[in-house]
Amino acid sequence: MQRSKLIHKVSNLLHPIAPEVDINFYGSQAKENVGLDSDIGLLILVDKEKLSYDAEIFDALSHQSEEFISAIENF
Repeated sequence: MQRSKLIHKVSNLLHPIAPEVDINFYGSQAKENVGLDSDIGLLILVDKEKLSYDAEIFDALSHQSEEFISAIENF
């Protein structure tokens, strides 16, 4: 899966609870220095002034975990 497709898919999963979410790669993915044993680091930025999303983002990803895991596995 292309990098932009993964970001788009994760963004779509989070959009209902965080419409202004900004998702970026982090670590080796951001540096495009990826090896076979590299994980996928995602940096999820939200507007702290509007809401505290920590639990909501975790819940959204865990409730849609199959789709999220599928997106990561196909990356």
